[in-house]
Amino acid sequence: MLEMNDNDKEMFPLVDAEGHVVGKASRGECHGGSMLLHPVVHLHLFDPKGRLWLQRRPQWKSIQPGKWDTAVGGHIDYGEKLWDALHRETQEEIGLSSLAPVRITSYEFHSAVERELVNVFFAMSSQEPMPSKELDGGRFWTLPEIDGALGTGVFTPNFESEYKSIVRPKASDFITRKKKLGDIIVKAARFEILTPALLYEMLRCRSEVFVVEQDCVYQDLDEADFRSWHFYIEVDGKIAAYLRLIDPGVRHESASIGRVLTVNEWRGCGLSRRLLEAAINQARRFGVGSIEIEAQAYLKEFYESLGFVATSGVFIYESRPHISMCLTL
Repeated sequence: MLEMNDNDKEMFPLVDAEGHVVGKASRGECHGGSMLLHPVVHLHLFDPKGRLWLQRRPQWKSIQPGKWDTAVGGHIDYGEKLWDALHRETQEEIGLSSLAPVRITSYEFHSAVERELVNVFFAMSSQEPMPSKELDGGRFWTLPEIDGALGTGVFTPNFESEYKSIVRPKASDFITRKKKLGDIIVKAARFEILTPALLYEMLRCRSEVFVVEQDCVYQDLDEADFRSWHFYIEVDGKIAAYLRLIDPGVRHESASIGRVLTVNEWRGCGLSRRLLEAAINQARRFGVGSIEIEAQAYLKEFYESLGFVATSGVFIYESRPHISMCLTL
């Protein structure tokens, strides 16, 4: 059997308390008692029943072998962005690539040998995780089951601490929000009938997600807005998700979809899928033959689940890895 172990020469970024990169060091240095602050991502995965999926750490791990731990936990590589690291680790560890995680908080974790800046995310999915060969499997736990096993040595200290201080207090609200979205209505309007307040809210959300959150500097306002249907979902009077369906002949000979977003608070609720389904149906009613998109590369499988087919390799568009895709109607 092939013996597995961590690569002590792998390079990690070093960060300050706010997450700004200030240097780099090897995995061996970071885990060798230097207490150099380095960033990691943690994803807590719930199913629709409110159960929490945990992975079991393999025996060959240098830290906490054989213990139950967060569904996804991994380091950010030097030069890698936070969200890219999260999606990479999620795909590598549990085989899921179309989740829409919600960022919950960040905090410093100290152990006897390392110091981490932990970036915590929640997500919900009805899909069964497919743990990689680097894990000793995993399963869903009910929250009362976890409560009863705390302090018995079956969980990593990091998970226990995070569960008690973040996951348990916030889980109920996160699950409740899913139920709140049961009767959501998808709305759509042409540019010329948007009110100034509604247009401002749409543009604010686009800037918040694509420019600020994804650290992507690009020209957001363009002429395509004038020749688009703007689809959106509101929750409590505020936009929770948005996209635009651009008329044929503007970006492509066919129609196209862009600026697909869900604000952080409402991710993992399936809102983007509902918007996309509504936009596709609208295009079909208007007799459009196909829809083109430039999708962010990590969402390829998500768009494939809606019938889109890749028509290019990965390329950089608006500072992010993208892939061209097409849906024939």
